[in-house]
Amino acid sequence: MGIMERLDGATLRQPTAPAAETRQTHAAPADLRKPHATGSHTRKRLLLVALKLFGERGYANTSTRAIAQAARVNIASISYYFDSKEGLYCAALDQLVSASRLDVSAFTAPGQPIGTLLHDLFSSLLAPLRKGRTAGFAVRLCLHELIAPTPMCRDKIAPVIRDIHQALVGVLCSHLGPSAAHEDVSRLAFTILGMALQPVMMRDVIDGIHPGLLQSDAALDTWITRMVEGSTAMIAAEQRRLASSAAR
Repeated sequence: MGIMERLDGATLRQPTAPAAETRQTHAAPADLRKPHATGSHTRKRLLLVALKLFGERGYANTSTRAIAQAARVNIASISYYFDSKEGLYCAALDQLVSASRLDVSAFTAPGQPIGTLLHDLFSSLLAPLRKGRTAGFAVRLCLHELIAPTPMCRDKIAPVIRDIHQALVGVLCSHLGPSAAHEDVSRLAFTILGMALQPVMMRDVIDGIHPGLLQSDAALDTWITRMVEGSTAMIAAEQRRLASSAAR
């Protein structure tokens, strides 16, 4: 299921719909050149275009007029469905967050092997890479937020990263035992998460250097397997370090 198919169904207001959509001279991406639609299709179309343009230009440098032209809709549609540019941006961020949200309760379920938990973690974080071109739009949007955060980043993205980090810290603490210092466990958790963020954030660079490493589900499965192997090796190294320190 693509990222845009995961849009939560919003109840549209009943008064008259926005003015009829008109064809603009601004060229739309090839995958957006489809017959005009109304209602929820217009909302989804605006979200897809917003993901693309916000990801390319950032929030401040993207106008509602540019979004409406690229989506080939009346500019009034933005206020009709999203109230404002900020509302549209928040909705785009929601799609970015939902694409790779981790079920923390399942991840922290007791009794599961650490390798299984790590596989679930990496599979969730790399899920956007299985969604085609739309994933690239979402990744670029995330990069803009990491480089030049907006207030919406604090509300939308930061809590998700914090929740995943805290869940991983909890798993590592239970696996390493009470002798592990919180600082060391937190550092290890960030290192493991960094392994997953690299292919997501550097997709274009990786494709340019070594095409094929991320361009199929099988290739992604192999990447995930290698990340699990690398992570378990780091965890084992930390266990040996703790055992050596305790023996002194």
